[in-house]
Amino acid sequence: MKRHLPLAVLLISLVFAVHPIGIITAPEDERKHIINLTDTSPEESILFLGDVMLGRYVATLIEKHGINYPFEKLRGLLSSTTHTIVNLEGPIPETYLKTPNNGYQFSFPQSATTTLRNANISAVSLANNHTSDHGEEGYAHTVAILKQSGIESFGHSRMTSQTVWKKKVGGIQVVVFGINMISPSWNEVASFNTINRLCTTHKGSYMVAFIHWGEEYRKTHTDIQETYAKKVLETCVDAIIGAHPHVTEGVALYNNKPVFYSLGNAVFDQYFSQETERGLGVHMSFKKDEIQFELLPLISETSRPRISEGEEKRFLLEKISERSEEALQETIKQGFIRIPYPADVNKN
Repeated sequence: MKRHLPLAVLLISLVFAVHPIGIITAPEDERKHIINLTDTSPEESILFLGDVMLGRYVATLIEKHGINYPFEKLRGLLSSTTHTIVNLEGPIPETYLKTPNNGYQFSFPQSATTTLRNANISAVSLANNHTSDHGEEGYAHTVAILKQSGIESFGHSRMTSQTVWKKKVGGIQVVVFGINMISPSWNEVASFNTINRLCTTHKGSYMVAFIHWGEEYRKTHTDIQETYAKKVLETCVDAIIGAHPHVTEGVALYNNKPVFYSLGNAVFDQYFSQETERGLGVHMSFKKDEIQFELLPLISETSRPRISEGEEKRFLLEKISERSEEALQETIKQGFIRIPYPADVNKN
């Protein structure tokens, strides 16, 4: 046997040369999404995804299939986007008690930060109705452990917080902040007081409000949402990203500022309808003369979203267009919304 050892060593070396240890590449069928999301996509960009819930049955799936399970089918997309921001629908408390499959007091394990970090998630919104499921201590621990893992967070479940995610993207200073309207302590006047302070602090920035609002499982936005959105967009806020309904809703344009009323679920364990297993990614990039929003319909398969393609994608874009304002419907079917830069945004 010893005389065959050099040959065995050579074969092993060749295997590792082709498949190095510790390097994970996207599967072949996902590589078309790397870098070339659009014909000009190597530019810096931001991807927004909807609700991400890493407890309950999703935690069971991760325990069974591995830490990267929820985002495996989006690996190509996530690796080609400069920044990805999601709504993290729950806390990471210091003491983790797994939420029963029919429970609503969410709790995520400490390892959730690894799942998010490995998926290239830059920041999470904590402005939702589950972030304080384990009280202020649970919320504070969530903020701290995310920060330790290199993931930024913004927003609060019970107030419109002045915490923000702030980055230079494509020469534009972008500020994203959170608002949670699904709270007993929600106060519209207080929210505008905070928005106005943020406008003063971040003059010249492109301002995005990540809002938790609306009615669960409703396919179209409410009058309350529309009224509030129009008021928000009369301030310095330039775009609104919505979450909470767990289904995708339509898109509108007010004062030439876009509102994506609901991105639906990204990672969740709601398998009871097709609508709750569909989501929307919004890929925002800053071009020379315009801001481009690419709409990426997602299909979730047992809590693993993937990008839709071909006829499936056309069908989903058609559904979103039907829920959107009439003037945008044909544009949405093409998968892109392009708007000029707001006059008050500084371009460097």
